[in-house]
Amino acid sequence: MRKTGKSLALFPEDELPPVHSSIGAPAHPPALPKDASRPTHSSDDVLANASAITSAPPAPPPLHVPTATRDPLWLSLLFFAFPLEVLCRQPEQATVVVADRNGRPCVVACDQRAYDQGVRIGMALAAAYALVHELDVLPQDEAQEQAVLERLATWAKKYTPMVSLCSQSLLLEVRGSLALFGGIEGIVNGVQHDLRALGFAHRQAVAPTPTAALWLAKHEQGVALDEVALKAQLGPLPIAVTGWPDAILSRLQGMGVRTLRDCLRLPRDGFARRIGKKALLELDRAQGRAPDPRTNYEPPDKFVAKRELLYALESVNRIVRALDALLVELCHFLRGRQSGIQTVRITLYHAHAPASVVHLGTASACRDSERLLSLLTEKIEALTLPEGVVALSMVSGRLYPLVGFDGQLFRDAAHSDVPWPELVEKLRARLGRQAVTGVCLMPEHRPEQAWQYTEPGTTSDVPVLGRRPLWLLAQPHRLRCREREPQWHGPLTFIEGPERIESGWWDGRDAARDYYVVVNTNGLTLWVYRMRTPTRDAAAAEQAVAGNALEAPHWYIHGVFA
Repeated sequence: MRKTGKSLALFPEDELPPVHSSIGAPAHPPALPKDASRPTHSSDDVLANASAITSAPPAPPPLHVPTATRDPLWLSLLFFAFPLEVLCRQPEQATVVVADRNGRPCVVACDQRAYDQGVRIGMALAAAYALVHELDVLPQDEAQEQAVLERLATWAKKYTPMVSLCSQSLLLEVRGSLALFGGIEGIVNGVQHDLRALGFAHRQAVAPTPTAALWLAKHEQGVALDEVALKAQLGPLPIAVTGWPDAILSRLQGMGVRTLRDCLRLPRDGFARRIGKKALLELDRAQGRAPDPRTNYEPPDKFVAKRELLYALESVNRIVRALDALLVELCHFLRGRQSGIQTVRITLYHAHAPASVVHLGTASACRDSERLLSLLTEKIEALTLPEGVVALSMVSGRLYPLVGFDGQLFRDAAHSDVPWPELVEKLRARLGRQAVTGVCLMPEHRPEQAWQYTEPGTTSDVPVLGRRPLWLLAQPHRLRCREREPQWHGPLTFIEGPERIESGWWDGRDAARDYYVVVNTNGLTLWVYRMRTPTRDAAAAEQAVAGNALEAPHWYIHGVFA
């Protein structure tokens, strides 16, 4: 890499590393123009292109999170259709959401029907009417957008305790949750599944810094798991993703600056003088060269949601369907709070009559949407409504702690009341005596010798040993090495060890090993060891080493921690 001097550039164009393309199929996969050299005039252009193409993205590459660092890793979620989705989920005809821009109503969101007929975000309402004569126009409700975004932030707490709110976006710090969800793919898949159920289109991006994650999500779905990939991803982004004022963007375009790579090549002093120190600070934050603090969202103590309807609902089925969407939001809120409820108050508003109130109650704390929906349907069916429902609201009662529960080996509830000796007898009668045994610990340092089969119910003393995994492999698995370092789906990070075990010389099953606790690229905690030569063969080992000093050590994986 050539020296950059006082320039902002950190990577020359001809030395860029490979770029990851996407992290998975979105609920509604929009693809943005990838011609980075195309002139852009404002940040609205970026969001305006969100629904330009609806073809599916290419297959995602495998994701491996580098474990050589414990630095934060941010997942950004951009809800590009938020102004429309919080007002109307399934419009019956072409619909746009408008807001005042410089004294005239402009389109800030539109559905697919309007888009197909030429309506674009940022377009004046008069121009939209010229394209679509029968057009539903909804005023933007920023207060409701903020309320829905906060409810989504509470839902996101199920993935990480660190959730930050931005404009139409959420930022989740997920480094500490990788092991729990099986890596970044597990988190992304879970988020996509939940948001699909909630009915919110979105784009996501992963990056080591929150600013970079937001910028990547504005342009297209992207993933940058380390600094090298981050530099490669940021470079081609159009400057419009920064959200800088139009005057700054126009000034940069006048200088021939189209992408962030162009910005980074400018001298820092000149950039700060002509564009502003704030813009320079944002560039530094995106690259991880300056602190980028974010405020953690604190969820409220209760769930409160209200929804205005476009037209009055008369039938019970439609009312229940509208309430079902709120129930799903309520249950995601409760999962984020690790809580349950016993009471819910639902209010149905009418245009010319007092509101109808429904109270739901359960015998125990609950966050099961199907159970609540079943109770709610019966309540609504028994209710006599004076007229159609034009709005509805839902308020939860007191929250009760309701953490996740362990899975059951025998899910059949009929076995729960059967004493275990009787259960063992029945299983042995059905499967054979050898098929049902117990296990106990043995006073032995070698892990594979530290337990044995025994009669069910036999107890044993717990020996004082080091940290041991719950899952021990039947046979240790040999690991591949790269530059003398063990690899298991990527490089390993050593967090504990070594614990030296040397035993078994008396029975011919020598074990001379150095054990380590490591974490792999998917956040899985493993128990590995390096094979050593027994001490009694030290002289022979020295001779072997002298003869082949470059021989790589033999590494094995022996267990997996829960």
